[in-house]
Amino acid sequence: MSLRKYALVFLALIICGHAGGCIGKEARKEYYDDGNIKASYPLNKKGVIEGVVKTYYPSGTIQSKEAYKNDVKEGTSKAYYESGKLKAEVIFKDDKLSGRFKKYNERGKLIEEGNWEGGKREGIQKVYYESGKVAREGNFKEDKILSETCYDEQGNKVTCPKE
Repeated sequence: MSLRKYALVFLALIICGHAGGCIGKEARKEYYDDGNIKASYPLNKKGVIEGVVKTYYPSGTIQSKEAYKNDVKEGTSKAYYESGKLKAEVIFKDDKLSGRFKKYNERGKLIEEGNWEGGKREGIQKVYYESGKVAREGNFKEDKILSETCYDEQGNKVTCPKE
């Protein structure tokens, strides 16, 4: 290979390396002042977010992963505690909460769960005590509460506090 061809191939490799492999995808990245990565946004050929957006704590530990399609949240999103344990898992459709969500404490115990449709709470929502027993159960329709039942830690029904 001539020196000129070698130089062109080398230049192409450098350009493609900086452009996400020359396949039309690259990631926009943000960094903290200390140089640690803060966020990574995969972009499609049109320059809009497409794929899994990742955010990070200053320590470098993953903070969240959010699925995007054509610059809109679409699919499963997860949030994490700085320890790396799962904090919450939700589903988006057309940039709105739609589907099952679950929230956990730092020890990995489920503390809340329910359903969303079109960005509104829908159906049974439950909040749990540390013990895993149900503390509060509400039934929602289009984000409005239809009924609510509260329990003490022994499982006895109690009057729900006003919020």
